[in-house]
Amino acid sequence: SPPTPELKTAAMNWMNRSNPAAKLLAASALLFDPKYQGTVKLDLQQLRSHPDARIRNLAATQLWRLELPDRKVEAATLVSWQDSIHSLPRELRGGPYFLLGEGRRLRRQHDLAAMALLWVPLVYDHDYQISALACLNAADSLKAIGRNDEAVALYHEVVVRYGQSTYAQDAAQILKTLQSDQAESGTSQNP
Repeated sequence: SPPTPELKTAAMNWMNRSNPAAKLLAASALLFDPKYQGTVKLDLQQLRSHPDARIRNLAATQLWRLELPDRKVEAATLVSWQDSIHSLPRELRGGPYFLLGEGRRLRRQHDLAAMALLWVPLVYDHDYQISALACLNAADSLKAIGRNDEAVALYHEVVVRYGQSTYAQDAAQILKTLQSDQAESGTSQNP
């Protein structure tokens, strides 16, 4: 989703700083803004060779985000992402696990997608909205491979644990549909 006007204003200020962490934050916020994408992409590419491993690795993982909208994430790329995540400090792995899960969903590797996505709400849950979305997308992946009981549990988790998130209503609607489908199939099986 696009940044709020306040975040966009702050990010434009960060972009002009020499501090690499500020540039990284600016790039993260403005990466999909057509006006700034070229500039922040170049900043991220330069930060990938920064001496601080945290800056270097986070810049690389921000660039992963550009591969998802094109739906052209190769299987080998996902293996590389997995390896990169393991080299990150634990406290920085949440966002990269989310991206790995989304990449696996695009490749229809739903079981692996769910495993990657569930790291976010289970271990790296400091971002409420991303945790809710990761849980919802993990449920969708499990549903896609017929693991409906597990999917229902995760949809319920989104509704209960992340009830104030923007994704709780989606999860509630899916639960309602699943329950309705289940009730209909139960009645059609009983004469």
